[in-house]
Amino acid sequence: MEDRLGPEFANAMFLSISEVKTLLEYFKREGYMSASNNPLFEQIFAYVKRYDRFPDIQVSDQAKNMLQEHHFQDAEIAMLMNLCPHSAEEARSLIPELNRIESDEELNATLEELVRLKNL
Repeated sequence: MEDRLGPEFANAMFLSISEVKTLLEYFKREGYMSASNNPLFEQIFAYVKRYDRFPDIQVSDQAKNMLQEHHFQDAEIAMLMNLCPHSAEEARSLIPELNRIESDEELNATLEELVRLKNL
């Protein structure tokens, strides 16, 4: 997938919304950013809080680790965590690279675990 995105993404780190939220919380807590010195920061922070799929960073880490154990690529992990598709068909339509996984049962089981973690 990284190849399809272009050379500028060759060494990029792919983050889930949960991970971005954790970084922004750190910047805010440490005083690096605030609404008074950067109103855009607050808009971005509100966005990630709204669209974060996981209840806390520990659960987000569990989801990421589970996807890594199933040998998903970093970009796929970020997209799966952000989108939380409910079926293999939906996942493949959103992330065409997942067509490499032949077993619907295997992919559905992974997605079910992802949804379970999201709902903790």
